Amino acid sequence: MQFKKHDRRQIQIEKQIQESLASYFLKNLNIGSDGLVSVTRVHVPKDLKTADVYIHQYSQAQSEATKEDILEKLRKNNNSIQKHLMQELKLRYCPRLEFYYDKAFDKTLAVDQLIYDMTRSGDIKKEDYSE
Repeated sequence: MQFKKHDRRQIQIEKQIQESLASYFLKNLNIGSDGLVSVTRVHVPKDLKTADVYIHQYSQAQSEATKEDILEKLRKNNNSIQKHLMQELKLRYCPRLEFYYDKAFDKTLAVDQLIYDMTRSGDIKKEDYSE
């Protein structure tokens, strides 16, 4: 998915939404045994009417079922999350939130693990890929 260039206002609002949601998740969202949920990125279009919120789950047992459960919890609590965001942002219109699981983050972690495993096994040396 290719995003168009953002202006400074969009970037500022995306950062504010990300920080506000992260603090809200820590204080108010009861994830329980599902693990820690992090807001990895937020995308807001120029009209500022919607916000695509990408999350990642940190837990020992990551399965598709728990990912969907977390997304379902977020969607069910969307009204209270939206209300919190309206109070925090103090914008004329608060963006409508859409939650997605960030698969790119999982891929990054998998590549990092492969590099780590290869350096431990001696297949590559650390000096080969670092300058």
